[in-house]
Order: sequence, then C-alpha cells, then structure tokens
Amino acid sequence: MEKRHGQTDADIPQTNASRWDRVSRVGEAAVVIAIVAFFAGPLIALLGQSLRLGPSAEMLSLFISPRTTSMLWNTAVMVAGGTALAMVIGTTIGVIVSFTDLPGRTFISVFVWLPLVLPSYVIALSWASLFEKNALLEQTLGILGIPWAGWSIYTLGGMTLVMGLTHYPLVYLFVVRAARNVPETLYLAARASGAPPAFAFSRAVLPLLRPALAAGSALAFLASLDNFGIPAFLGIPGNVPVLSTYIYEQVAGFGPSAFARAATLSLLLVAIAMTGIYGFRKWSQHDVSEAFGEDRWRNPVELGPFKWPLFALVLAFLLFTSVLPLLGLGLGAIVRAYGLPPTPENWTLNHFATVLGDPRIHRAATNSALLSLSAAAGTIVLGTAVTLRQRQSPNFMWRATSSLMTLPFALPGIVVALGLIIFWASPVGNMIGGVYGTLAMLWIAYIVRFSAVGVRSAEAAFSRLDVRLEQAAQVSGARLGVRLSRIVFPLVAGELLGGMLLVVLLAGTELTLSALLASSGQETVGMRIFQMEQGGALSEARAFAFTIATFVLFLFALSEAFRKRRLQMQEQKEEPIASGGWS
Repeated sequence: MEKRHGQTDADIPQTNASRWDRVSRVGEAAVVIAIVAFFAGPLIALLGQSLRLGPSAEMLSLFISPRTTSMLWNTAVMVAGGTALAMVIGTTIGVIVSFTDLPGRTFISVFVWLPLVLPSYVIALSWASLFEKNALLEQTLGILGIPWAGWSIYTLGGMTLVMGLTHYPLVYLFVVRAARNVPETLYLAARASGAPPAFAFSRAVLPLLRPALAAGSALAFLASLDNFGIPAFLGIPGNVPVLSTYIYEQVAGFGPSAFARAATLSLLLVAIAMTGIYGFRKWSQHDVSEAFGEDRWRNPVELGPFKWPLFALVLAFLLFTSVLPLLGLGLGAIVRAYGLPPTPENWTLNHFATVLGDPRIHRAATNSALLSLSAAAGTIVLGTAVTLRQRQSPNFMWRATSSLMTLPFALPGIVVALGLIIFWASPVGNMIGGVYGTLAMLWIAYIVRFSAVGVRSAEAAFSRLDVRLEQAAQVSGARLGVRLSRIVFPLVAGELLGGMLLVVLLAGTELTLSALLASSGQETVGMRIFQMEQGGALSEARAFAFTIATFVLFLFALSEAFRKRRLQMQEQKEEPIASGGWS
C-alpha cells in the first residue's frame, strides 16, 4: 500500500482496521435490519391492517353483533375458568409433592408432564373419544353399575375443563421449583407457636409461593388464550366460538374487509393478553426475597396414616386425566365404526392401515418433518449467532434485537400467523421474496414463532460457560473459528441440542400457524388431522392422532434419556468443571 503525504507505516494497519470496522458495522446493521423486517414487519402490517376499519360503522357492527358478544363471553369463561382450574390443581399437587413425604413423587411427575408434551389437538381428541356415546367412559361406568349422564364435551364447560387439565402442569412446575428455596424455619416457628400444621403452612409458606403461583398462572392464562387446538376440535363442532376460532373464521371467509376485521380482533386478543399479564404481575408484587435464606426445606411433612390414601387419590386423578383419555383415543381408533362400543368384537386395525397408506398423510408427515427439522436448525443457528454477538458486544442494539426475536413466541399464534399473511401478501413482502402461498412461508413462520427457543437455549448455554476458557485460548493465539469449534461449541452443544429438539416437537406438531398459512398440498400433520376431523373421517383422525401421540411420547422419552445421560456425564466431570469456573 502506498503511503499518503504525512502517513507513517504504523498508520497503514490502523487504516485497514478502521475500514474493516466500518464494513463490520455495516454488515451488523444489515443483519439487524433484516431481523427487524422479518420479526417486526408482520406486527406492523397487522396494526396497519386493523386501522383500515377505523372508527367506522363496520367496526361498530363487528363488536356489537350477537356472535361477537357471545364469542367474547365464551373466551372470558374458557380462559378464566381454565386458568383458575389449572391454578388450583397445579398448586395442590405441587404442594403435596414438594412438602410432604408422599411416595412415588418421581413417578407422579412423569404423569404430570404428559399434557405439556402432547399437542393440544391430540388432547382434545382424546377427551372427545373418552366422553362419546358408547365410548370407554360410558362402558366402564356401565360395568360399575353407575348410570351415564351423557354429558357432552363439545360445550363451553367441556372446553374449560380440558383447558384447565391441559395447562395445570405449568403452575405445578413453577410451584415445585419455588418450593426448593422455601425456608423450613418459618413453618417450624409457626408450629412451635402452637399453630396447627395446615394453618402454619397457609400463613407461613403459601405467601412465599405467590410469585411462582402468579408466574405459572400467567403462563396458563396465556396458553389458554393462545390455544387453538382445543377450541377448534371441541368448540367448532359444538358451535361454541371463541376469539381464536372466530379470527380463523373471519380469515377463512375472505370478503372485502375480512382481513381488517380479523386484524382488529387480533389486536383485541393481544390487549387481553397484556391485561392478563399486568394483572398477574400486580398480584405477585411483594418482596419475599429476604425470607429465602440458606435454610431450605429438608424434612417433609409426615402424612402418617393419610400417606397411602392420598397417594392413591393423586394417582387416580393423574390416571384419569392423563392416561385414560389416551386409552380412549386408542380404542376410538380401532373401533370398526364411529359410535360402536369399544368391545373386542368391534376392533379392527383398518383405520391405521388407511392412515399409513394415505399419500396425503405421507405428504403432511414429510412437510412437518422437513419444516420442523430445518426450522429447528435455523432457530438454533440464528439464536446462537445473535447471542454470541451480544456476548461479544453487549450494546443496546443487540439486546433489543434479542428481545424482538422472543416477542412472537409470547404473542398468540393466531396473531402471528395473521400478521405474516398480511405482511408477505403485501407489495413489500412480494418485493422481498414471493413466498406467500408456498412452503417457504410456513418455514419463515416457524423461524419467527420459535426463534425465542433458540435465543433462550443459547443464552442458557453461554451463561454457564466460563469466559476465561475462551480468553485463555485467545491469548494463546487461537483464532475465533478455532476457539468456537474447539472450546465453545463442545461445551454448549448439549443445551443447543436440547433447544433444537424442543423446536422440532413444537413445530412438528403445531396447528395454529398451518391452519392459516398452509395451502393445498402443503398441509402439516396438525392441519391434516384437523381436515380429517372436519371432513367426517373421525376414526381415521383418531388413528392418526394416536400415531402422533405415540411418536411424540417416544421423542420425549428419548430426550429424557439424553438429559439424564448428560447429567451423569456432568457429574463425572464435576471436579474439572468446578475448577474451570462453571456455575
């Protein structure tokens, strides 16, 4: 390089470095702009579409129509009732498991996990199969001599019940986790003052669980508001509209202002979600940190003669709410015709043969597999890249980018799907890339929706990594690529693989996004089951759903085995890890 007038040899490398810094900053800005366009663009487009109605007579007629008011009432009852039920069940089981000497606590936790692992439409079909005429529940009650009342699950009460039984594990997990840090001395002091066990527990211990209870209940509230599978499979056949299915009906009906009406209702859904989060946050606002000391709960409360009866009661509840519906789904899949009693003379495997030989199901399974695997890889790569850059340069831009990438996961799925439709069908979306109506549209939707898992998995993995390991390699002359491939990624691979598996499960079994975004020939597993149920192929839909449930449970068992194996390996390396500065 030729020297300019007044420039020394020492200035030339600095000039090259400054040029590289400028190029790097431009590249970073381009990446951030692209992320903002992909993640914030659909939400901005949704807001703009909702403003098309404005304060018009059409908007007024939308909100005062009898179907809208009925829908809002149904939504309020389903979400509030489901959240309250989840709160009561999750807190009760969580307290019993955490603070008493109830036997089989690990065994119980396995059954509690089942509603969280299975897709919501599988759970809805399972409960529908259990409560149908001549189904397993009626046959069992008949054997016991108990008359069948014939209660329908396709009602608002049925949807509320299933919603609460689906989401109570969220409350349970938060309560159990918080219970590990509750000090035993407060309870013992209350007992020493003469308070009965139940009174001492309710006054000294339960207030400390309020933040965890509020957090779990808030998640149950959001999950109930976001859930599309249960209202679609139970509410649509029973003509019980709620906000999510009502938005779906608006989009499916098309019309000159269909998207504007749907966008307005979507913003209403977001407003309800934000109001609920604010309410739960206010409910939990009191400082209990001083009570959480080093003294943990070490001696479980002895149940005495109530131990085994209580264990039998909890186990019976879990079997009825987790195992029996799946058994009903399996029996509904092997009955020769819908409505026949599930007795051995009516059993057949023809429905499974039909499902396994249907090319449309093959195509749906292939689409779900390709989309979920590629989306899992994309979300983990994107989340890892953003987390690494934020770790190297913790400025506002990258923190804001990381937060933006997690936003779509916190919003109802039907809102995200509608925003993506409006954005990618617009001239701006067509200019970026004509993906509307293609399989790439679903892939982008999965990336946008589930990138939060990739970001959080990467953040959790890198937070456990001692920066001194990488700094030592850098001092030794190792380049960035060598440091990442030889030191960083081998240590965080387990966490990233776990996040990738979670995205595969979420994307491979989802229904909400594909219900709005999937075109003909691009159906996913969830969408195909929905079409079969709506088309009257009830037995085949149950056979397909039972197959999906079996596969998901297999993946869950595989991930648990992998997790336990990883924990064993960490325990074997506990001494080196501790000396290396891990936390």
